[in-house]
Amino acid sequence: MDRPGDLVAEATAAAASVDGLVTSIDVVVQPQSDGSANTNTVTLSVTTVEGTTLLVTLTVAGFSTHVPGDAQPSRFESLEALLDTVSPGYRSRFAGSLAAKLAALAAAPPSP
Repeated sequence: MDRPGDLVAEATAAAASVDGLVTSIDVVVQPQSDGSANTNTVTLSVTTVEGTTLLVTLTVAGFSTHVPGDAQPSRFESLEALLDTVSPGYRSRFAGSLAAKLAALAAAPPSP
């Protein structure tokens, strides 16, 4: 992630990867004082299945948010790991989605 916009691209890809597993997710790029996009920090607004809205920050150090009960923001390597920690509904939807994909693979006719 050395080039400007890499974090924006990573945040956009992460948002797409959990689409349908959360209620909503938006990538927010805050402008700097000169009006240009701040590509060093990207915020994702995530509404979990449980209805909780999280502001998730992405920097070169990873994804972070305040997890209830933790004094400091918790850091995660991926958005999936963060959601797995804070949202039982995400875990359930992810498991269901994975099971459905595996069942579809098992039901597919073998390729010649």
